[in-house]
Amino acid sequence: YKALVCVFLNGGNDAFNTVIPTINGVNGYDNYSSIRSSLVVKYDNLASKLQNDTDGYIDLSSGNPYASNNSEEEAYLKGLYHLNDMDIGINAVMPEFAQLANSGKVAILGNIGTLVEPTTKNQIKSKSVVLPINLFAHNHQRRVQQTGEANNLFNSGWIGRLYDHWGDVNSVGPIGKNVSFSGNNYMLNGTNTDPIVLSTNPKGYDGKAPENLRQELSELASSRPLEHFYNKMIK
Repeated sequence: YKALVCVFLNGGNDAFNTVIPTINGVNGYDNYSSIRSSLVVKYDNLASKLQNDTDGYIDLSSGNPYASNNSEEEAYLKGLYHLNDMDIGINAVMPEFAQLANSGKVAILGNIGTLVEPTTKNQIKSKSVVLPINLFAHNHQRRVQQTGEANNLFNSGWIGRLYDHWGDVNSVGPIGKNVSFSGNNYMLNGTNTDPIVLSTNPKGYDGKAPENLRQELSELASSRPLEHFYNKMIK
């Protein structure tokens, strides 16, 4: 059994302060430092701390668990975790991610974006190329990440279209289910596919009369294993 799990982080990622070059030279840390100016992440290597407990670089007294002295800015710029056998490091506020990368359980796919067609800097300047709709607007580019089409913000989603081609596999047990734990969205909607949207917040059932709650749960419990399991968990 395999599943594709997409954790979609709304907003814009400053990738140049998430993945940081650690080598020297024109393509390395020195150039990065000159570009980032006051936003530069220190070269301090915190990788050894990944092998130890969390004491020393995590302060749970702050809203940001990785802040020190209750300063999120200080935590953000304090250093990085060098990755094994690679010329890059991960920002200090991402120790769990760095651990996964060092253990080979996660990979970084960089230098990707939302384009309509192959594009060069000169083509952008000369306006001789079709660019994504509202390029650089975070909210629109989030939508593009879901539709998979940089010139169409309102189409079906790339996951939904995948399920359209899979046909009846959607109804075969828990395998092949198109499931959302974060509401409905463009990504999961296909032309002939609708996702199963499940709530993870028990508060959603507060205030309901017991008989109404039982009715809702009984409707969830069908012959399909996933709904049956979800029903048990909610109970």
